[in-house]
Amino acid sequence: MTGINVTYILRDSNGLEIGRGTLAVSTSADLSATATTWSEQVTVTMTSAVGDVIALNAKFRASCDAGCTATKTAPWYGGGLTLGQTLTGTVTYSSPQTTGSSASFFTSYAMYVTSPGATATDPNASWKNARQIRCDHAVGGTSVAGCAVPSVMPELSMNTQGSNQGGAVAAYLWAQKNLTDRWELNADGDITGWLDAADYASAHNLTDQLARCHLIANILGGRISKNLVPCWQVGMNTGAGSMWKYEEQVRDEVRLDSFSEDDAILYEVTPTYLSADSTIPVGVTMSAKIEREDGSIEPMFQGVYIPNTQTGGAHNLGN
Repeated sequence: MTGINVTYILRDSNGLEIGRGTLAVSTSADLSATATTWSEQVTVTMTSAVGDVIALNAKFRASCDAGCTATKTAPWYGGGLTLGQTLTGTVTYSSPQTTGSSASFFTSYAMYVTSPGATATDPNASWKNARQIRCDHAVGGTSVAGCAVPSVMPELSMNTQGSNQGGAVAAYLWAQKNLTDRWELNADGDITGWLDAADYASAHNLTDQLARCHLIANILGGRISKNLVPCWQVGMNTGAGSMWKYEEQVRDEVRLDSFSEDDAILYEVTPTYLSADSTIPVGVTMSAKIEREDGSIEPMFQGVYIPNTQTGGAHNLGN
């Protein structure tokens, strides 16, 4: 975590500012998939000193929510700083889990900043980590307890061709048997409108492949539950002018070096139905915009309509 700045203001007996100093704070931690204890490095640097403020004392304390214990709360003792000087140290945490259990929580931080010889009136600064941590022992099998940041999605590449295909197949099989969303396994089952879609294809003697389309794409973190609609595999799902074109744009954007961990993308997909009795949408409307950490907005695409048709616009499945 970076970008935390704590400003200390020194005032005289009349309340007039006679000096100020700034402390830049950063923290970093490495979580383990096979352990529920971890350490976090804390660094504080005095980056500015104005007026009568030439030195500061900075005490730092870490804590965390229920389900977690800060086992070492202070990265250092003392804490004297002058302009350009840095303090660094570590704090530690623990979140032990038993089989089947889990805990989600945030880490929190507080600094007590004073100036030598001055009377402290409001020396406290506090904040909370924006990213939630999850520790669990819920996967099952031979796995052990570990911790992760759920908002950071790992990317796993597997090749089903060539010399590595056996490993890829084994990994998919394990995921389908053990992970919560079954890695698409449930997407092969019945969903709302699926039988109606099959009846439409049969009535029109169509052999084109039907699919269960994710509204929020799987590659963007879309889960299966209540996120699938019947569609044409080549048409609305993939191919020229399909949902895939815009899903790729969003995926590629978050992979750019210019996309920081404090940026976000607001991504929306809205299905359109003919009536309250419809079971299959006639199409979807897709929008996405980047929300930068500085508050600025960068549109990616807005109100793009994708009909639930085959490529070329024939045979809309919507009912």
